[in-house]
Order: sequence, then C-alpha cells, then structure tokens
Amino acid sequence: MTEKITDEELADLLEALKRAHGMGVCSKAVKLAQRCADVFPAIVAELQEYRNAAKRTSA
Repeated sequence: MTEKITDEELADLLEALKRAHGMGVCSKAVKLAQRCADVFPAIVAELQEYRNAAKRTSA
C-alpha cells in the first residue's frame, strides 16, 4: 500500500529541494525537483479551479 503525500508535505518537500538547489547541490534529481517546484503553484491553482467548478455543477 502506498502512503499518499499531502499538499502541505509536498510544498515542504519542494521548498527543501529549492534550498538544496540554492546551496549548489547540482544533482539531476534536484534540478528536476526545481522544475516541478516552478510549476507546482500553477498545478495547485488549476486543481482548485477544477474543484470549484465541480462544486458549482454539483450544487
């Protein structure tokens, strides 16, 4: 069974990876995580829009 990560935990993880990237840790994984961190706010905003639309249609 896979444990799901919460939005808060994901945000904390992305912040930690950004800090690691800023300190010169230049592994491929950290660079990829930085790219994910850059698009994460847009993904969250889009998800929130979707949830709001679903609430409107079900009401």
